[in-house]
Amino acid sequence: MPAGNVKRLGTIRELWRYPVKSMPGERLEGPVAVGPEGIEGDRVRAVVDEVTGKVLSAKTVPALLSASTSWDSAELTSFLGRPVRLAAPVVGEQAIFDMDVDPDRADEVLELRTPPGVFFDSRSTLHLLTVASLGRADVRRFRPNLLVETDGAGAFPEDEWVGRRLRLGGGVEATVRKRTSRCVLVTRAQPGLPKDSDIHRALVRDRGGDLGVYLDPQTEGRLSTGDPVELLE
Repeated sequence: MPAGNVKRLGTIRELWRYPVKSMPGERLEGPVAVGPEGIEGDRVRAVVDEVTGKVLSAKTVPALLSASTSWDSAELTSFLGRPVRLAAPVVGEQAIFDMDVDPDRADEVLELRTPPGVFFDSRSTLHLLTVASLGRADVRRFRPNLLVETDGAGAFPEDEWVGRRLRLGGGVEATVRKRTSRCVLVTRAQPGLPKDSDIHRALVRDRGGDLGVYLDPQTEGRLSTGDPVELLE
């Protein structure tokens, strides 16, 4: 593609993956493989309740955010006080999980399903957030795969990228599908972070509940911190 059709947006400041759905993330330096299925090793397992068969989510089981991804099923069972097992996604099958509707109430629960064959809440496999949008908040609350430092000024720059095509690093091309809708998960307590319901209220009030964007990668490559993020115009 001619150089005139490429606009530099910024650089990848942080890379994250979440090996077990709703459990703590791993900060990476790279290089790490990325393709249409997302970052290699991202959400490749989930904690399943042995009684209900549902995938557990920190949306209703906040304790998951304080668990260790190195624990086995027995250790998780002991920690959570309920029989659970670690499972991989099943090709073609949707995983069922619950979400609290109100961050301050546990009695209003909505049953949700993942796309078939994955443990992602959305059909998109990469989640990007800019430093400008994050502000002073802790990145762990929002669980992005890519935290991007943009070159220009302005708030919420990634909003302008929706529907457009990015190039990450030297070869990963991705379409920005939509803004990321936030749920009660951003309010949950985790090590070093207290519960904070005001975060979700502020997002709903000021942003319609959205922060960050979802990406659909179309090509494969490897990413590291410091790699460029470019807009393909």
